[in-house]
Amino acid sequence: MPPASTPDVPFCAAVRVVTTVVLARHSVLGRRREIAESGCADIRRHSQTLRSPASVYVRRRSPSGNLAARESFLHPCNNTTGIPLGTDRARLRDIQLRQMNTADWYRWFATAEARGVSPCLQEWALGIADDHSLLALIDQLPESKRQPNLVLAAARFAGIAPTPFDHFHDQFVSEWPRIRPIVLEHRTQTNEPGRCAVLLPILAALPQPIALLEVGASAGLCLYPDRFSYQFGDGPRVDPSEGPGAAVLQCSTSGTVPLPARLPEIVWRAGIDPNPLDVDDVDQMRWLDTLVWPEQEDRRDRLRAAIEMVRRDPPTLIEGDLLSLLDETAATAPEGATLVIFHSAVLAYLSVEDRATFVQMVGGLPGHWISNEGVGVIPFPNDALPAPMDPTKSTFVVALDGVPMGYSGPHGQWLEWFGPVIPVDPGWTG
Repeated sequence: MPPASTPDVPFCAAVRVVTTVVLARHSVLGRRREIAESGCADIRRHSQTLRSPASVYVRRRSPSGNLAARESFLHPCNNTTGIPLGTDRARLRDIQLRQMNTADWYRWFATAEARGVSPCLQEWALGIADDHSLLALIDQLPESKRQPNLVLAAARFAGIAPTPFDHFHDQFVSEWPRIRPIVLEHRTQTNEPGRCAVLLPILAALPQPIALLEVGASAGLCLYPDRFSYQFGDGPRVDPSEGPGAAVLQCSTSGTVPLPARLPEIVWRAGIDPNPLDVDDVDQMRWLDTLVWPEQEDRRDRLRAAIEMVRRDPPTLIEGDLLSLLDETAATAPEGATLVIFHSAVLAYLSVEDRATFVQMVGGLPGHWISNEGVGVIPFPNDALPAPMDPTKSTFVVALDGVPMGYSGPHGQWLEWFGPVIPVDPGWTG
């Protein structure tokens, strides 16, 4: 993730973590995970200086099968080689991104995010990276608001249509008095329903029915994984029991993805967000629409279809801080349903300390936790993440109960599975 995804957070790099994941088939899902730690240290790095060890949060299952989290202050290990291992390289890359200046940031966005996906945004971002006058305007913003995706969306929200960079430059300068307040008043609350596709294999395998709680829910469009149709590669399309869904979510796959034959049964859905969006608010929905990149009409079509679907059956969205509201909201989930807490592209907006607090809190709750965050956002054990098939692509990690299961595309467009097989709940007949 680029640096604005982690605003105003201290630099943190994991130097060495060695953890063994032991899987055993015991819980209602058919297995229990225990994570046994052996020698490690999570080191804070700032300005290339090693400092005192930071806490490492390790998720475990208690004997009852419920999730529990323990904050472990692990003994530091001597690392005389100074060579980062496996996933440490991904974390160090995340730190390097946070240390970029604005020009580097926009150049990174153009080459790692927009390249091959949005020629318009790629050209704009590369042009900004080499234009001192536009960089000077953007640098007037707070650092967390200089995010390329946010600034370029604000420019389009202000009325700048896809155009060659020379025209964009002149319009950006003239419209800056309008663009600046849009940036300051908005967030990149990209409520991408396509992300449901990479969560579905896990959701469909868990004990049914499910009570679904999303943190960072935006407009709540991802709270309806049971209302879409899915096309995984060349496999058969999976539809809701009543017929075709609100939109067909396409997802290419690799590895042994546990493709579901049926959709999960969701009996309760709720979301927490510091600024929940209202699907009936025309201006807010226009902002969501603008966050879709110019050339991605398929994403725009499914976004609009999802909005129409949610308008007919809106979820419970609670405004407030996710750390403050998580416990009490989870407690309202109905008995007899499996509580599943999930999030996509959310924890990167929290400080490192708040991320650790969240992991500890969610670990103390019953049920299951599904995360879908950029590489480096959650500090998984060393060597838990294999090398991705294409390291040049922007990549998320999908995890169940703190155990990485696969890599995914930021918008749910692909899923690369490397985790263990998830046995389908034998008690679920659909």
